[in-house]
Amino acid sequence: MIKTIPFDVFSAEPIHPVRDIAKRDNLVESMLVNGWNGPPLLVYTLGNGWVLLNGSHRYGAIIEIQRRNERGEIDDIDLEIPIYVIDGDALEVDEDWIGHTGDDEERLAILDRVDPEAAEILRQEMD
Repeated sequence: MIKTIPFDVFSAEPIHPVRDIAKRDNLVESMLVNGWNGPPLLVYTLGNGWVLLNGSHRYGAIIEIQRRNERGEIDDIDLEIPIYVIDGDALEVDEDWIGHTGDDEERLAILDRVDPEAAEILRQEMD
């Protein structure tokens, strides 16, 4: 299920930290000018929170926009973040995903098994 979350309240645990600051910064500027363009972030539920399955740079851009907003550097931004929520219990995160460092094909195999719609979102992102 895809839902949208206001940028200033969205929080999740990324699968890895931002690895390319320039890429993140370009995403920040694009989001400030054009809003969100692209596929939703894939998240799974874990306890009362979310863990990202993709989009670490996009999430890093959201965090940077949140920081700029808190410092008063951004006025009147209306940025909604589309997320696709996967049930963490269905994903069997203990054995399938926590600490998963495999490539996208391995992630697709896991998602194809538990949530084909989420797998299709990731597949389109890879193209």
